[in-house]
Amino acid sequence: TVSTNPKVRKTPKVYIYGAYLFGERYLGNGLVTLTDNDIWKKHRRHYDQAFNRKYIKKLLPAVNECVDHMISEMSLRCNSESTMVVHMRQKLASVTMDIGCKVMIGCDIYKYISEKEMWKEGMLLSNYCQEGLQFSLRNPLMKYIRPLKARSYKESGEAIRKLAKQCIEERISAMLQGKDLSEDLLSHILMLPTVDHALKMEDLIDDFTTFFVASQETTSNALSFMFILIHQHQDVLNKLKEELESVVGDSKTVDHEYLTHLPYLEQVLLESMRLYPPVTGVNRESVKGMTLGGYDIPEHTNIARSLPSAISDYYDCTLPQISNYVACRLPCHFHEPTRFNPSRWREENKRPDPFVY
Repeated sequence: TVSTNPKVRKTPKVYIYGAYLFGERYLGNGLVTLTDNDIWKKHRRHYDQAFNRKYIKKLLPAVNECVDHMISEMSLRCNSESTMVVHMRQKLASVTMDIGCKVMIGCDIYKYISEKEMWKEGMLLSNYCQEGLQFSLRNPLMKYIRPLKARSYKESGEAIRKLAKQCIEERISAMLQGKDLSEDLLSHILMLPTVDHALKMEDLIDDFTTFFVASQETTSNALSFMFILIHQHQDVLNKLKEELESVVGDSKTVDHEYLTHLPYLEQVLLESMRLYPPVTGVNRESVKGMTLGGYDIPEHTNIARSLPSAISDYYDCTLPQISNYVACRLPCHFHEPTRFNPSRWREENKRPDPFVY
């Protein structure tokens, strides 16, 4: 496949927009924006040691705590006489940020940044920066046309990187003093043995920022679309409630063991992400000359594009985008592709090719 072919890499002309937000370092050389395949593999091997099931299970109480807080808040709203509308997308953005921070740094994010600073124009700081990335892609001249807006995006990116640096330096200082470290992902990553590649401070800040931004937004968007689809399909909602009541019942927490007994919940999530993938496409260029689908592709040719058509000619994008959104809606891969049908993911049914979904 294109995305895993060693003769292909991420297109630098595209991913530079995530690395630098209007010229200011943002995701830098994080796992998402790093375009050198060899260095990326070294970074990935280091972090693979942290993202294992055994360790992730230990972080589940933090997830339960954040979700319980959100449910308590919403229960109070429902039981009051207030007619205020609850915006679920904002709620989900907030709770995924809370979970991400508890898992990543073991404490509330507002220990490091005020609630006022964390929100920008009604959006979470991370979502606001992502909006800035979209604008910079669509209109590279925006920093000249709307300089104040561009500066606002840059300052928001700087605020997240400042937060990352503060958290990392604080944790490294605690390690050097021999203090007990909190049970969170950052501590676990810093204590990992180096795998053939020493990570510098800027690398750690880049990856911390990437985890903080990317994990929050993709998870929040995936949940938002899933809730919309569940709301639109009463039969799915009823079946899902039945499964949750039979497995979880009156338990006040969701333990890891429960997850293996919730197959329909997994099917609903898989089907939701099929119809509305949080990451809609990827962009690649050939490192060397290659043959793809019977076509000879010269070196340094943009194989896939996710840029707007208005500027695609500027980037010499000669082949269409590798679109997750399109691939998951093709009739050759999925029966009735536009229909929301969680049952297609049942074990007895044939799963699609892993490079399709």
